[in-house]
Amino acid sequence: MISGLWKKDWLIALLLTVLVIVLARGQGFLSKLERVAYDVGVSQTHRSTKATDNVAIVAIDEPSIKQIGRWPWSRGVLARMMRKLAHARSKAVGLQIILSEPQTDLGLKYIHDLTRYVNKTRYPRAARGEIRTIQRKLRSAEYALNVDSQLARALLVRHNVFMPMVFKIGSPLGDP
Repeated sequence: MISGLWKKDWLIALLLTVLVIVLARGQGFLSKLERVAYDVGVSQTHRSTKATDNVAIVAIDEPSIKQIGRWPWSRGVLARMMRKLAHARSKAVGLQIILSEPQTDLGLKYIHDLTRYVNKTRYPRAARGEIRTIQRKLRSAEYALNVDSQLARALLVRHNVFMPMVFKIGSPLGDP
């Protein structure tokens, strides 16, 4: 009966648990075990990976600021960069800028107001061609000024952009 007891899974698990508890009483055993396990895991996963020289870093430095303009850059500039990187078929893009607030151009509100006014007003038939031209120009102005939308569209085309997230620790919202 005792020889059959050693073949039970629960007994092996119990003995291993007791062994870990006894060893854990030693100072820092579990943290050392964790570090060793992590090192083994990392060494096994990255063994065949070799560094390549085809990595480009687009940095926000003095030469970039002189060429592109003062910081913070417009989201339109970021959208153009994303489109160029997509055209270059980049494997991954890390955009390490926190975009926590919308970028709104004051002129965009006026363009929206003008668009609503032009669209709701009734015009004689003779003026409809000119009105369509005005509507086209308003749409073009809206696109040029709505840089958040430009960046959002540029990011939607790509599926390999990694952006930072901000976590604020506090009390949970809703009913936890």
